Amino acid sequence: MKPESAPRSAAAPFVERWLPGLFLLAALGYTAYFWSDPVGPGRWSPLGEESLLAGDSNSYLDFGRERWASRWAGYPVFLDLVGAVFPGTEAVLRVQLVLAAFAVAFLAGSLLRTLRAPRLALLAALLLFVECSLTRYHAYLVSEAVFVPLLTLMAGVLARAGARFESRPGSRSPLWLLAAASALLGLAIAVRPSALFLAAIAPALVWLFRSPGKRWRVAAAALLPLALCLFAENRVWNRAYPDLGSRPNIANRHLFAKALLLPSEPPASGDREADEFLADARRTLAPVREALADAPGWWLRSVLLGRAEHAAQHPTYFRLFRERAATLAAARDLPPDRFLGALARPALLAAPGEWLRNAAIHYVALWTHDALHDEAFARRHQAWARALPDSPVMREARFHGPVPPSRRLPGWALFLARSAALAAFAASLLAIAAAIRRRLRRGPGGLAPALVVAAVSALAVHGYFLLIAVFNFGKM
Repeated sequence: MKPESAPRSAAAPFVERWLPGLFLLAALGYTAYFWSDPVGPGRWSPLGEESLLAGDSNSYLDFGRERWASRWAGYPVFLDLVGAVFPGTEAVLRVQLVLAAFAVAFLAGSLLRTLRAPRLALLAALLLFVECSLTRYHAYLVSEAVFVPLLTLMAGVLARAGARFESRPGSRSPLWLLAAASALLGLAIAVRPSALFLAAIAPALVWLFRSPGKRWRVAAAALLPLALCLFAENRVWNRAYPDLGSRPNIANRHLFAKALLLPSEPPASGDREADEFLADARRTLAPVREALADAPGWWLRSVLLGRAEHAAQHPTYFRLFRERAATLAAARDLPPDRFLGALARPALLAAPGEWLRNAAIHYVALWTHDALHDEAFARRHQAWARALPDSPVMREARFHGPVPPSRRLPGWALFLARSAALAAFAASLLAIAAAIRRRLRRGPGGLAPALVVAAVSALAVHGYFLLIAVFNFGKM
């Protein structure tokens, strides 16, 4: 047995030596492939746009105008920094491309270095490069293009920090790595505030990395960089909007949309004009609520709920509700978003079960990608949609519109995709449970770096999905 096992053990260091070079070559190849054509060949555009502008791009480019005051400063600052070095918006796409590719290479290299698991590192690199090529956030001026690489880098840094804490818990270098991970987390939240629940990762790091005699140092390394990033973002925002007393909270409009779609009627607040406004808005969306209740099957209802909430907080809101909401808010000396929040929160809190069911639908949709479907689903949707009445409200909710054909899969592929989603969900819960169990049993000292990365990654996904499910709507 010994002669046979020796070659395998001798080959392991050789593999670990050349794999980092392979990851670097993969990053260079990925960058070269998308360098001149960021969206890539073929008709399918990941975000439905052929240009670099998609969705919220203008809100970042025109940051500083009052209409975009709900945006956070992280991504606009990134655009300014890149523009100061490389003129032209096309340069931003290339910087984002390089950031995405080398973040994947860094994470794969970190897993290889800390876990000594070449197959796992190779699999992680393969899956992440495939994910980047499918979503291609780096091809657009959207905050996800920076947000995802920042979290990828954070996971790589945490892998290295976990290894240092496990092998040398008393040394100072792990604290610097922990501080770097905290700073990357803070930057990610500053870039995309819908990730605010990710801030819960910081106290989790304090607990996971607690060390005898270094409790306060670990806490400072895990919490201070995050706090400084959020403080800096707040200062930049205040300079961009010096005349605004407070930052608008776009989540209030999201909650208002949910309140319009809840089945039960909200209680009266005592403010007659405000109650009439909410009642009129709910009457306007009554056909949408009825259609949602009538939708055949959970998956279709999930897709349509996301469309309906999007319409209620965007096209329908701006067409029918915005001016009246602004007038009522001004009469009460409130910003419009606070007025909407004051209407929505009591309505949602009066029906906590319905709000919870709404959040659960979005949460499951985010895990399982509800827009993935098969041919039978598409036929069922179109048969149901033909019976719907035609009106501006129904058109804005896009109930008649088909689910994008690019997300249509054969039945076997859809089954595999949903099974993989279920496996990922189960693995994330197991990672968190295992980290808690090991931490409670082991006491002071470091945890295995693989467990640290797995648990923190699971917390990141659950935190992000929970915030979106509760306050917004799930979408692929």
